[in-house]
Amino acid sequence: MAGLPLLTDNHVRQPIHAHRWLREGRAFRMIYWWAEHRRRMSDGEVVQALERLASRHDAFTYAIEYIKPER
Repeated sequence: MAGLPLLTDNHVRQPIHAHRWLREGRAFRMIYWWAEHRRRMSDGEVVQALERLASRHDAFTYAIEYIKPER
């Protein structure tokens, strides 16, 4: 993962750009959460979701990872 751009966002158009980058063969990693999920998550819950993702043995295997509320 070192040296790759890491995008973190919940803007509705970001997945469009990410999928274009995939088609173009550009190397990147993205963590995305839908705005409706973000409205249900506190800042701390977003950080916890990011920490859970980063602690997985297969973290960032995929170009695009999605986080969502646990509840």
